[in-house]
Amino acid sequence: MLRILLTGVAIACGLGGGPNRVEAQEPAVQSEYDARAIRVESAWGFRTLVRGREGTFLGRIGDFRAPDVAAMVAPSEVAVREAKEFKRRYDRAHIATIPATALLFVGLGVTRLDGLDASALVPAYTAAVAGGAILAYAAVQLNKGYSALGRAIWWYNRDLPR
Repeated sequence: MLRILLTGVAIACGLGGGPNRVEAQEPAVQSEYDARAIRVESAWGFRTLVRGREGTFLGRIGDFRAPDVAAMVAPSEVAVREAKEFKRRYDRAHIATIPATALLFVGLGVTRLDGLDASALVPAYTAAVAGGAILAYAAVQLNKGYSALGRAIWWYNRDLPR
């Protein structure tokens, strides 16, 4: 029975023809939305903000800096509010990263020294744990910041005329 069913399906596909042929479309005239919409592209640990179909460079996010996204999305009030939240959380995360990394590595470095008694290891482990906790806090803030960036771009693009 299965063989008959499969044979019938194969015959139906053969009689139905091959895949549909798609004709090339003429490029549409670029609308205002196509020219002004913002998107994020990622490469090598950086996020780049670009505008329009051509991908005009607006700024790079990374290396402890971010462009003024609020100015880029200025016509939309909700987008500006979200962009300010992105900047606040992004800066907070990077400010916390520097001392947290130092605490973590100094604490771990001291624990690796030979000849230390237990009373000296307690502050070292405490520093390492504190550094790890602050890094976790920074990661949460950075994640919330990138979510706010996505919302800012979405609101800006939503408010563009089509």
